[in-house]
Amino acid sequence: MEHLFITQLSVNGQQTDYEVVFADETYHFRPKDQTAPVIRARREQDEWHVESPVADALREEALGKLDTYLLSQH
Repeated sequence: MEHLFITQLSVNGQQTDYEVVFADETYHFRPKDQTAPVIRARREQDEWHVESPVADALREEALGKLDTYLLSQH
């Protein structure tokens, strides 16, 4: 598992800290607060596939943070 970055996402109207790691070809958003959802995303053929059931707003926020991070690495 490779640690990538720490970020905050809005979960139920509150900012929640997440650690983002990369393992098994998947990006894992692991919440510091155990009640928040884990988010798993995989990039295939230039499309994101989220492997965990989360609200659309949370999904889009997480993918936006991931896109920003990945673009900053180039």
